[in-house]
Amino acid sequence: MRLFKTNNVKNYWSVLLVFFSFSAAAQWGCTDPFAANFDPTAQSNDGSCLYDSTTITLSELALLPSQLAENSGLFIHNDTLWTHNDSGGQPILYAIDTLGQILRQVVVANASNIDWEAVTTASSFGYIGDIGNNSGTRQNLRIYRFSLTDLLADTVYVDTISYTYSNQTSFVANTLTNFDAEAFFVVNDTVHLFSKNWGNQFTNYYVFPAQVGHQTAQLIDSFFVDGLITDVAFHPFTKRIVLLGYKEIAPSFYASFVWVLSDYNASFFSGNKRKIGIGNMLQVGQTEGITFLNHEELMVTAEQIQAGFLSIPPRLFRLNLSSIFQETADIPQNSIKINVFPNPTSHLIRVENLPKSTSYQLIDATGKLLAQGELSAEHAVIFLDKQFVGSCFLQLANGGIFKIVVE
Repeated sequence: MRLFKTNNVKNYWSVLLVFFSFSAAAQWGCTDPFAANFDPTAQSNDGSCLYDSTTITLSELALLPSQLAENSGLFIHNDTLWTHNDSGGQPILYAIDTLGQILRQVVVANASNIDWEAVTTASSFGYIGDIGNNSGTRQNLRIYRFSLTDLLADTVYVDTISYTYSNQTSFVANTLTNFDAEAFFVVNDTVHLFSKNWGNQFTNYYVFPAQVGHQTAQLIDSFFVDGLITDVAFHPFTKRIVLLGYKEIAPSFYASFVWVLSDYNASFFSGNKRKIGIGNMLQVGQTEGITFLNHEELMVTAEQIQAGFLSIPPRLFRLNLSSIFQETADIPQNSIKINVFPNPTSHLIRVENLPKSTSYQLIDATGKLLAQGELSAEHAVIFLDKQFVGSCFLQLANGGIFKIVVE
């Protein structure tokens, strides 16, 4: 990648509303007590909350090898980090540890890397975004889909989802194009894509079906991010979205940021939107990949910067947003005094000290539903599928969320 360098819409809205919540309360305003313009009389969030300038320092975990100098996307599967290189790189997925060492390489056999910019997972699939479009000329944008179980082998084979933007009419080269992209995730078989607008520093939000074949990306909304978006992370339980990006703050000098989106309704940009600075290029390099580690921490990667005598190596970071998320208190994990054991476990989960019967869902790290049902105070045992191994989350109807490791 370069340095700084009608009716269908109605159908997509119905998909979005599956996992968005809508409140019809009469009194609208800023409902976040930690916002500068908090309105104590407001009963429903209208997205007007404003926040003081905030900076959080990334924790550097490791230098990445030169083999990953152009790393871009990032995801976690079975507690292992995976990444890839962008334009011109080999069609390879790299498993890495938190020391920055390459553990494995998996070749994507029937795909080319024109400009891989993002990667994500949903349910049993992984999705690689060959979506970089720096000059706005590409007419072969695509997302490759593969089975996550194939990562156990040294080679994976993919299906292809091609797409075009519904509002792009010109494909003449333009360094200020608004049809570049490096960020997307998949939920409910729908691709949610955020553009990298060189021309106006907005991001455009598009949706289209995550189905093999050709699709049209429908423009849903836009938001002024005051920079360039390079990746996005979505948490399947909290529904929080974290957009990663950077902005030129002086000639050839830029700073990175994240936008945290939460408490939204029918549009991702309808709720709270909080910008957090995470460091300038000398501190963090060029931030390119982000993924949730848990509900309050994220992993971030930066690619190498090589400009004249300036050389900044690729690196791996951890971003802790617990101070931000504790303020909004979206996850009352300790709101009830219950015990979940054994943890780690192999075949069952016991829940102790439930005050009353409650429903539950057991969901894996990609958001796939593993089990659901009712737990009673007298009999609170969940038997696990013997085929499942990895991390999952037990979500109780009363708001408790507990991470479980299944061995």
